Amino acid sequence: MLEALAEEIRKRTSLVCEWNPTLISLRDPAVVLTPETLEFELEGEARVEGVWHYTAALTLKATLTGEGPRGPEFLAEMMEASFRVGLLFLEPWSFPLGGGIEATFAASRTAKGRFFALEEEEGEGPFLYEEVWDGKLVFPVTVSREAGRLSLVAPGWPIEIKTGGA
Repeated sequence: MLEALAEEIRKRTSLVCEWNPTLISLRDPAVVLTPETLEFELEGEARVEGVWHYTAALTLKATLTGEGPRGPEFLAEMMEASFRVGLLFLEPWSFPLGGGIEATFAASRTAKGRFFALEEEEGEGPFLYEEVWDGKLVFPVTVSREAGRLSLVAPGWPIEIKTGGA
């Protein structure tokens, strides 16, 4: 699922997009997705007994980052990347996850982007740019409960979760 989101961001911005549980610094401008929490909200029971519909929401940080030399070229490169990401995250957008399932992604900027000097001495060494967005990926989940097992019903989601019992 995160790989599908990363691929969609790559297609829409032409920037590298990786997902990782910890923030990483990449030399070229890149978007790094860091998952935080996964929550489910019950939408209702289907007509078939034992089948429930949920809306799942994965919160994450989407960080635009890049490292480069001091000077106008790196500044221009990061400003362009920031513009592309800002346009993409201006409004929520949907994309297919597979198996007939669509997800919707929305993000809001937590603070303005910032340049950091990576060296202690002024005027020496490269800059790091970082711009952080709070994101939310929302998608439907249908769950079947049978004999102590939870199974995601939608095609393309062969996931089973043991809940105890036989």
